[in-house]
Amino acid sequence: MKTFSSSELVVVYGATQITGWADGQYIDVSYDDDIYKYTNGADGEVARVKTGKLMATITLRLLQTSASNDALSGYLIADIAANAPQNFLIKDLNGSTIMDGPQSSIVKFPDYGYAGENVNREWKIKVPKLIGFLGGNFYNIP
Repeated sequence: MKTFSSSELVVVYGATQITGWADGQYIDVSYDDDIYKYTNGADGEVARVKTGKLMATITLRLLQTSASNDALSGYLIADIAANAPQNFLIKDLNGSTIMDGPQSSIVKFPDYGYAGENVNREWKIKVPKLIGFLGGNFYNIP
């Protein structure tokens, strides 16, 4: 049986491995544009144009107690002060998925609040050119 394990998913922003994930779906990857634009001609012939656009938005959901909030805040402050985008990486050590995004930047500080229970922090990262391979899992974890 093939198995996904969140402990085998490595996410790195800059030089920091991100940890302290929220429960449920904690990473979203969304490309901003289609890779091809299609046109249907008057006689039904179809043409496509490769846009070359690989910009993506990554959403990371962390527990409010995660030390990665400190790291991401620091990276955002450094980027504001000194134009310092960072590399972004997702690698499934138990599968074939790998996503690499050089020159990425955090879009803004997350909305936040406090309550008598955990309030997740949602970080959005803009990746100008996300290159990768979306694969499955191929190892069995004993």
